[in-house]
Amino acid sequence: MSLFFNSSDELGVAQLAALNATLRQMANLGLARVLRQAHRPIACDPATVQLLHRLFQLNDTAASQSAAKRRFDQLFQINTAPSLTLAQMALVEAARPKTGVARLTARLRAWLHRTLRRPTPLAHDAAHFTHIWAADAFGTYGFQAQTARSLQDDLEGRVLLWPQESRPPRLSPITCWWLASQLEAADITGLSPGHTTRLLVALSEYAETLAQQKGWAGFWDQYLHHRAAQNGLTTPKPLANLPLISHGAQALATDPKSDCAQALPDWRSTAPAYAPALFGGGY
Repeated sequence: MSLFFNSSDELGVAQLAALNATLRQMANLGLARVLRQAHRPIACDPATVQLLHRLFQLNDTAASQSAAKRRFDQLFQINTAPSLTLAQMALVEAARPKTGVARLTARLRAWLHRTLRRPTPLAHDAAHFTHIWAADAFGTYGFQAQTARSLQDDLEGRVLLWPQESRPPRLSPITCWWLASQLEAADITGLSPGHTTRLLVALSEYAETLAQQKGWAGFWDQYLHHRAAQNGLTTPKPLANLPLISHGAQALATDPKSDCAQALPDWRSTAPAYAPALFGGGY
């Protein structure tokens, strides 16, 4: 059963897979724009974009009013309900036996949405599983390998000698969300101009929110934001104090205690030997 959908049929899983595939395409195209590489527009399905907007619109208020939490309160008859995590509420909801009427309703709903090509109804707390969602969208081997190849293609013009055991570049899902927001209207087909603008604004706002999290920005994440700033692209405001953005190559030798909250604690250990050259303009 998917945590993102009320029904257990395969329709919701397929829609989420289509959404993740679209997000990967957008992130790869955003990476090409940051690195100034050649790229082509991508086609977006309006139904898939609608699903993304619905996930973004879910909030804490809706989650706190979930049916699972209400049934828990009624069962134990207490004045102050214990604090349940959203994952626990989802498990309680999933474990509840379904009556015959409920099963029939779920089948009719699935048939209706499949016939009308509408997104399956979402669980109230779907937006709070974004760490799982992001891992599925941006954590696949194929996507990480593709982004690493794009970065290495860009570096080939600046790095003359490659270390023998250099690790491939790897990006945080938070950076990938930001990359997906770096597209322009001309980069997307299949949507009206208004829907395209709304999509890019929603992605930009979500990336801005994610950027406030602590301990995620590794060397390559900082490098890409540095490149984006150099190329006149928009970077999230909370990242202005990232070590490599605020101090450049000097940050490689500074005390980690002075790093901002968003920096990964051991990001210097992932920096390649040629890192100073990338920020000093040399080879």
